[in-house]
Amino acid sequence: RAVTKALEGVPGVEKADVTLTPGEAVVHGQASTAALIAAVKEEGYEADVRG
Repeated sequence: RAVTKALEGVPGVEKADVTLTPGEAVVHGQASTAALIAAVKEEGYEADVRG
């Protein structure tokens, strides 16, 4: 839940769907990749971009 809130707090994000197992998030909207990765890392998780 914390990761979802963190991602949805990034400017330009309309919605974030996070599944902790297998550890994926789908983000809807217009936000920079760097901002999304930073938001996830601030919550103590690793992040990278796929697709």
